[in-house]
Amino acid sequence: WTVMVNDEYDLICNFLLADFEDEELGKLAEAYINTVIETRDALVDFGTDLWVEQYYDGTRHEQNTLLYEINELYPISVKEEFAEELDELLVGGKEVALINTMAEGMKFHNLSHHGNSYRYEVMIENNTDMRFSSITYVIELYDGDGNVLTTKTYKLSPWRPGDSRTYSLYVN
Repeated sequence: WTVMVNDEYDLICNFLLADFEDEELGKLAEAYINTVIETRDALVDFGTDLWVEQYYDGTRHEQNTLLYEINELYPISVKEEFAEELDELLVGGKEVALINTMAEGMKFHNLSHHGNSYRYEVMIENNTDMRFSSITYVIELYDGDGNVLTTKTYKLSPWRPGDSRTYSLYVN
């Protein structure tokens, strides 16, 4: 992993200081390069095994989403031998971007409270054009000090465009 990340950094580091005519593209490029730098640093600090175990999925999802967003602005071209791999990264990035859009659209309502017990309702909707065979959301509610009050996991399958579900969360 370290060699691959260093090679990628060497290829793209010159863009970190580049002036982009398209400001949005510049921000996306900077964000992508920063994920590569963070990955490189994490590999040094934690080693490959711990990095893969704890950070790989989140980092790759973020990078794939950024690649997808860049590709939406300016289609990325690669040699034919790498086209299939790029397509896989872009599909993964689109899926993560759409899931993030759904998560941002969640609606929470405080329905009731009795003493120290609270009941919340959360509505989740597939407001995308994508069908998912299944999707899992982990929802955490925090207090004002940043402490986790409750964690609930919901698995939705199948999850078609326009589908919505409403769930109740209880906090004591």
